[in-house]
Amino acid sequence: MVGIAEAARIMGIGRSKLYTEISEARLKVRKAGKRTLIAVADIEAWCRDLPNTGDV
Repeated sequence: MVGIAEAARIMGIGRSKLYTEISEARLKVRKAGKRTLIAVADIEAWCRDLPNTGDV
């Protein structure tokens, strides 16, 4: 489990985009007290689901 800032860093996106992904239910979060946490497995699943543009 990682916090918001670490999740954004791992995913290579900004915090605003991360919150958009959360609000549009493309990424699950869990609460531990006041902390918002994201499972690394959910981050990996989000990355796998990104469209492949073929530009690699």
